[in-house]
Amino acid sequence: MAVLMPIAGRVYDRIGPRWPATIGLTITAADLYLLHTITLDTPREHVMWILVGLGAGLGMAMMPIMTGGIAVIPMNQVNAASAFNNVTQRVSGALGLAVLTAILTMQRAQQMAGRAALVPADTPTPHLGPPGTPDWLDMYATYQRTQLQVFVAAIDDLFLIAAALAVLGALLLRSGPAPAAQASSTPPQQATPSETPIHGTIHDGAARGDDRTRHTDGLVDVGVDARSRHT
Repeated sequence: MAVLMPIAGRVYDRIGPRWPATIGLTITAADLYLLHTITLDTPREHVMWILVGLGAGLGMAMMPIMTGGIAVIPMNQVNAASAFNNVTQRVSGALGLAVLTAILTMQRAQQMAGRAALVPADTPTPHLGPPGTPDWLDMYATYQRTQLQVFVAAIDDLFLIAAALAVLGALLLRSGPAPAAQASSTPPQQATPSETPIHGTIHDGAARGDDRTRHTDGLVDVGVDARSRHT
């Protein structure tokens, strides 16, 4: 994932977000479907290579999707959009984990009940351990093996659901070049001098011998009548 995310960013700059995101989600869906087929006997190396492919698909898809979502936001709202994006990721991750955990628990309960209903009560169990080992240990070992099989089967169902969601996300992506960042829709206003005249009272300094106030083009000029100072 760490290797492919910078490469996906450069590809995004050239051809837009749709194709790298679609290819990444397709790889992710394919690897999730392969994880849907694992069993208790699946080799560890096989699972590791599937996880490597899953990380490559996520690395190819995440960068174009996240960058494409931020690129269409006006420049003066990028900070708020980035914060909202982080909050959305955290909340959706928590909700998705809760929903998938609920599905896993429900699937385990249903599959365990179904398998128990198919096993007759007098089914013989293989004898385990040295001679003299209690028979209930044999039944306990069979129960543990069944529990593991049910757990893996429930996990397989979750991988299948995740693969379907990845395919749906790839199909919903729009085509087009990389969107350019929009300029601010409301340019900052420049301060302009007020054209509203200041209301006041004009004093005739010549008649009263005091300071006179004169309104000229919206500006207030205060003058001193020279004759008021003559004594």
